[in-house]
Amino acid sequence: MGKITFANTGESVPFEEDESLLELSEREKVPVPFGCYAGHCAACMVRIEEGRENISAPNVFEEYTLTRQELEQGWRLGCQIKLTAGEVVLAPWSPDLMTEK
Repeated sequence: MGKITFANTGESVPFEEDESLLELSEREKVPVPFGCYAGHCAACMVRIEEGRENISAPNVFEEYTLTRQELEQGWRLGCQIKLTAGEVVLAPWSPDLMTEK
């Protein structure tokens, strides 16, 4: 079990091991945008600000949808990442975050 903190609101919620970010957001009623649940639309992009070691490695869907640069900067797809343990701090996608590239 771990804890995820949303940098934009400061809200922290517990998560179960191997739970996806979208599963957590639905369970806890935390708004994370999404579209397809399959990793194709990138509507659920989030940036992992802290705790990259506490989530699953990028999978084939993320490697296809996101650029290598985005992955290196901590961008991930909320529908694809699995939370493992510890603490994770993330920022949901916003145009302001993308300008920091």
